[in-house]
Amino acid sequence: MFGIKPSAPTEVLVYSGMDSPRLRYVLHIIFGVLYPCAYRLTANWEEWVSFQGVRVGYGCGLEDGASGSVRIPSDGLVEYSSIQPITPEICSDPRFVYPALFPVTSQGQVDFSFDLFSMVFFLLSRYEEYFITQRDVFGRMPAKESWQYKWGILEYPLVDYWVGQFIQSLRVKWPDWAAPSRKFTRQLTCDIDIAWAFLHRPWWRQALALGRDVWRWRREHLCTRMRVWFRRIPDPYDTYPLLEKAHWCTDEVLFFFLLSDYAPNERAISYRHPKMRALIRSLSERFELGIHPSLASHRSLDAVIKEKKRLEHITGKEVIRSRQHFLAFSLPETYRRLEQAGIKWDYSMGYAECPGFRAGISVAFPWYDLYAERMTSLMVQPFQVMDVTLKQYQKLQPAEAMACIARLQTRVQQVGGTFSLLWHNSSFYGEEGWDGWDAVFRMATGIKGGPV
Repeated sequence: MFGIKPSAPTEVLVYSGMDSPRLRYVLHIIFGVLYPCAYRLTANWEEWVSFQGVRVGYGCGLEDGASGSVRIPSDGLVEYSSIQPITPEICSDPRFVYPALFPVTSQGQVDFSFDLFSMVFFLLSRYEEYFITQRDVFGRMPAKESWQYKWGILEYPLVDYWVGQFIQSLRVKWPDWAAPSRKFTRQLTCDIDIAWAFLHRPWWRQALALGRDVWRWRREHLCTRMRVWFRRIPDPYDTYPLLEKAHWCTDEVLFFFLLSDYAPNERAISYRHPKMRALIRSLSERFELGIHPSLASHRSLDAVIKEKKRLEHITGKEVIRSRQHFLAFSLPETYRRLEQAGIKWDYSMGYAECPGFRAGISVAFPWYDLYAERMTSLMVQPFQVMDVTLKQYQKLQPAEAMACIARLQTRVQQVGGTFSLLWHNSSFYGEEGWDGWDAVFRMATGIKGGPV
C-alpha cells in the first residue's frame, strides 16, 4: 500500500567470499542450534549490500558498502580443507568478561577483533584432539593436554558466551529483529557401573569377596556385607530412589547401564540376572536409558552393537543414547562406531580429571567429522562435572565440591545453557569415602531433604 514501508526481512543474511562445509557447520551451530532462526549464506555482494534485514559479513575486504552490518574478520581456519597442527592464540578485550581465541589484526572497521567462527569450529570439532600423542592408560586425552587447560580457561563456556555476545550485537543494530532467546536447563545423567555393592552376584564372586574382607579384616565392610545379605539394611549402591527424586528438580534425568561381559575393570552385575533386568525395566518406564559401552567397545564396533542389543532386548525399546565407560573415546574412531551402531546421542564429552567445558559449550551439538569434513547426525551433549572428578581426581571435600558446582552452574545460567551433572549410584557409600556427598548431590540437583 502507498505510504507504508515494507518491513525488513526476518532472516539473517551472511556474506562470505568463500564457502566450505566448515563455515556452514559454524552457521548451523549459531543460527540452528544456539539461537534458532532463519538465515542464509550468500556470495553475492550486490544482494548483500542492498539487503534490508540483519546482515553479517565474514572475512576481509568488507569495508566498502559494509556499513550497517556486523563484521567478523577471518583467521582462515574455516576456509581450510586440510588438517594440520595449529596453535591458536588467546586474546582479551576489557569490554568483555571472557577471553577469546584467534585474534586478527584489524583490517578496517570490524565488530570483533578475533575470528569468532574459527573459535567455534576449533572448539566444537575438537580439532586439537586429532593431534594428541599423549594419552592415559584408558586411551583418553588428558585434560592437561588441552589448550583450554593450559590457558586456564577450561571452566569457561566460551562458545555459549561469545555467540551470545554476537547475537547481542545484532540486536543492538536491528532492535526490531525478533531475536531468539535461550533458557537455562539442568540435566542429571547417572552411570550404573555396578548396580548393587553386595547383592545379586554369582556365589563364587560373593565367596571371593567375603574371603577378601576376612583376609584384610575390613571389619566395617564385612559387617555391612552381612547385614545386607540378611536384608537388615539396604544395599549401599541401591540409591535409585534418591536419584529418581532429581526428576522433580531437574529438566531431564538419564541412566546409562554397563552391560558388558565381566572384565577386571568392568564388574557389572550380569545383564541376565532377573533383578538387574527388573531394575532396568522399571527405570525405562519413567526415564530415558542409554548404553554405557565397555572398554572393549572403545575399539570394537561388534562390542558396541552387542551391548546395545542387550539393553534393547531388556527394555523392548530402541537405544539411541550412550556414554563411554571411563569416558574412553578417541576421535574420529569412537564416534564413527557409535554412528554405525545406530547411536544418535552421546554424553561422553568431558574430562575425567577436571571439571569444565571440554568443547567450550554447554548444550548438545552435532559432531563434525574432521577427516570426512562433514557435519554428522550424531548429537554430542557435554557434561561439566562428575562426582568422581571432584572426589578422586581433585581430592575435594564436600564443601569444596559444592563451591565448584555452584561456580559452574552460575556460568551456565549466565549464558542460558544446559548444566549437565554426571553421577554414579555408588557415590553415596560412606565406607568407600563418600560420607557427606549426598549433600553435594542434593545441592547440585536442587533436591531438598535429609540423608539417603
